[in-house]
Amino acid sequence: MKIFLIIFLVLITVLNACNTKRIAQRNKNKVNYTHLLDTINIVPQNSVAPYKASAKKSIDITHMDLNVDFNYAQQTMHGLATLTLRTYFYATDSIVLTAKTMDINKIELLNAGFNTIKNYTYVNDNLTIYLKKQITNKDTIALRIDYTANPEKIKKGTGKAITADKGLYFVNPLSTDATKPREIWTQGETESASCWFPTVEATNEKFTHNLQITVEEKDVTLSNGTLMKSVKQANGMRTDYWEMKQPNAPYLVMLAVGEFEVIKQQWRGKEVSYYLEKEFAPLAQQNFGDTPEMLEYFSNILGVEYPWVNYKQVVARDYVSGAMENTTATLHGEFMNKTKEQSIDAHPFDYYHDVVAHELFHQWFGDLVTCESWSNLPLNESFASYGEYLWIEHKYGIQAADDHLKKQLNEYLYEAQAKQVNMIRYDYTAPDDMFDSHSYQKGSRILHMLRKYVGDAAFFKSLQLYLTQNKFKNAEIANLRMAFEEVTGEDLNWFFNQWFFNAGHPVLSYNYSFDEAKQVLNVNVNQSQQNEGNSLIYQLPTSINVYTAAGVTTHNITINKIDQTFALPCATPPLLMLLDPNHELLSQVNDTLNSIAQLETVYKYATGYAQKRLALVGAGTITNDYKARNLITQLCADDYWGMRIEAIEKINEWTLEQKNEILPQIKNIARLDKVVLVRTSALAVLASATYKNDAEIAEIMTTVLNSDSSVTNKALALKFSLTTEKSIPTETLNGYEQSTDPTTLLVLAQHYADKKVSGKFSFYKNAIPKVSKRELFYMAASYTQYTVAINDLNEYEITANFLVTQTQTKAPDWARVYSYYNIKDLIKANKAQLAISTTTQVKTKHQQLDINLNSLLNSALAIEKSEEIKVNVGNYK
Repeated sequence: MKIFLIIFLVLITVLNACNTKRIAQRNKNKVNYTHLLDTINIVPQNSVAPYKASAKKSIDITHMDLNVDFNYAQQTMHGLATLTLRTYFYATDSIVLTAKTMDINKIELLNAGFNTIKNYTYVNDNLTIYLKKQITNKDTIALRIDYTANPEKIKKGTGKAITADKGLYFVNPLSTDATKPREIWTQGETESASCWFPTVEATNEKFTHNLQITVEEKDVTLSNGTLMKSVKQANGMRTDYWEMKQPNAPYLVMLAVGEFEVIKQQWRGKEVSYYLEKEFAPLAQQNFGDTPEMLEYFSNILGVEYPWVNYKQVVARDYVSGAMENTTATLHGEFMNKTKEQSIDAHPFDYYHDVVAHELFHQWFGDLVTCESWSNLPLNESFASYGEYLWIEHKYGIQAADDHLKKQLNEYLYEAQAKQVNMIRYDYTAPDDMFDSHSYQKGSRILHMLRKYVGDAAFFKSLQLYLTQNKFKNAEIANLRMAFEEVTGEDLNWFFNQWFFNAGHPVLSYNYSFDEAKQVLNVNVNQSQQNEGNSLIYQLPTSINVYTAAGVTTHNITINKIDQTFALPCATPPLLMLLDPNHELLSQVNDTLNSIAQLETVYKYATGYAQKRLALVGAGTITNDYKARNLITQLCADDYWGMRIEAIEKINEWTLEQKNEILPQIKNIARLDKVVLVRTSALAVLASATYKNDAEIAEIMTTVLNSDSSVTNKALALKFSLTTEKSIPTETLNGYEQSTDPTTLLVLAQHYADKKVSGKFSFYKNAIPKVSKRELFYMAASYTQYTVAINDLNEYEITANFLVTQTQTKAPDWARVYSYYNIKDLIKANKAQLAISTTTQVKTKHQQLDINLNSLLNSALAIEKSEEIKVNVGNYK
């Protein structure tokens, strides 16, 4: 499962230049909720929960036949499940299944030799079926359960990774929302499969299954495996028969229903298909077209051909996470409904394609071989996250891949400020807690270190062995270790113990001295993670680069002490040295570069992304030095587009005088760079109001507005134009208001709020449905600011009602908390107007509005599940 929340680099580039004083002032008065913009689950380090063992195997389901149909009005599903099962080892006269919030209509035992069931109980979602005689592990029985699933009766979960746990979801069931299609889809992970069919709810259970899905003739269905046939019914309905011949875990069973168009490709004779809304079907190649190439690459590099009969991807509305790797049938959130313009904005590296790679890699790691318990989740998610790296490395090159790896390290280190836990941990509170930056990003970095330690040939041979030995089965981390040991011949307990069974990461510092007489460079390395509560002494195979006038020499070393000195041969005085020069360790390293000369040397001999970025970051701290600025300017012309972007972003932090030194170069980049994202970064520098009277920049912006293929670049140009003295015709602005591009709409929203442009309430109401949940944060802030600025009492309550709606329907914590703050801003503004009211009539209106606004806020807080949010909203002044 991909829980990344897509980093809206483009959006932030535009909006950071907008007026954010109001939000900044607000942040002074409240607890910092910035971390809620990530889907991480930060918990106290000392939290303790009971040991979470792997599920005991008592009953083994070998096959499920499931026949389902739906009641849209009641949002229920009628199911007829026939479970073929046996005991795992011990004889028993009772079968225990999980079936959450169901109506059990009838249970039958289909085996003639066992007659009928004795009775059953249904308590606390456990369905216990008592048999008239015991069955042994040599017996196979078939139970038929007639039931109704009631997902709307299930209390909504509060997870950060997966924000609801109803299992079965009806989207716009009565077609009352004209902006949204009617759909049904399922989400089994972590323990929600039992919300729509009775099962043994455990990761270490696997079975084959057939689904018969009855729907209206207009609907298209999707499930695991192969669509064997479709049979029309007499009442305008149709039943689709899906067959899954290979076993998979319950949480990977899925179905989806909607008016999808199906776009088909082929890979090695297997169907590769995409289930999309009609509007986005023509864009299937753009958004998913790399899938066959990914299948080929992953099959080759792993030495294990894609193991399933076909591969399908569907995009669903109102999904409760990022994406889900259901076996043969991945489900994506609606963020994958990218327009042509959004794809252009992502050129050359589409940030969304790593989601496709992540979920596809799961078909091997998670689906073919499934973690034995949620405690072993890194066997699923760490590999899927490293699959992103492998695909980027293959498709876009090593520099883009290392850039991605750096971002993964930063995401883990951010979380590590508040949470440091074992990778394999048996004391989580709820399974959702495992879906964090440890299981994903840290795990990816660990696998990269393992690859670099054993070498590519051994790494991929070990993965091939692991997948082959455990296919269609479950595994724990020891299975992975033993596969690597069998291939390499080396005991790797030291590596797996320190990285998977210990919390934290190494913190390294170093210094060096040169002994000219002995021609030796003495390098002292210190592990200081003990200062942060981590007593582990790491064993770290790494390298040191020594830079001299003659060039660069690399020395391989192993750090295994708290304080350690390495004597390295060195014939001439060193200019500098770097520990872990390619930044392959999962660590924090205190590099000792302290002069522009050293930074220039690193850049001169840089062999990859990590060293160039080290030079860039170092130069960025001493921009009062012209040579440092010159180094950054050189990086604006780097061969890797990502480095060019980072260099330009550094320039945007310079003083106006410093920027003006290289303004001609930035203008040329904005005009001529072939990469959209690089041009976007350059335009963000030029879009400053400081340059509103620069005729050449105005000409560049006009050209962008008229002919640039990027809607984000057009939004930046629009923002610049709105800051100039030259007014934009009303009809032109009205045209931009009809845009479907969220960035353009957000620029207009902030402009109208800042300039107090009258008559724009209808714009906000029309624009709001066009933005995503994340973009809604900015839109809501601008909408609130506009309402206060215009001061129309009738609109206060309308705005507040909208914010309450978002509070209740937008699941992420950050969306809810900022909606509350926006309502409080309205209350505060209304009180200020009340204080200066001069007539009884006006005062009465303000007083009534105050009552109504507070009532709305209190009603929303009354159903708020997070006590932390309640407390901080209550404290917000």
